Amino acid sequence: MARNRRNKTQVNAKNNTPSVENEEPISISLRIPGRAARSARLCANDIGISLNGLICIALADYLHSKGYSVHSV
Repeated sequence: MARNRRNKTQVNAKNNTPSVENEEPISISLRIPGRAARSARLCANDIGISLNGLICIALADYLHSKGYSVHSV
């Protein structure tokens, strides 16, 4: 894999897809509209995970669908 030092991504030479290095978790604030936030909380509660866990799963699925290599934590 070739490394891009500027944004710490790697490009998989086999299929030319970007891959983000394993890094420490970050803390950010997100603004989620009311209905989406309520639905997300209900969904997370129904399946027994945290809202953070649900967002991580959704983000990983989205990135994977766009061709990014997503590493599990």
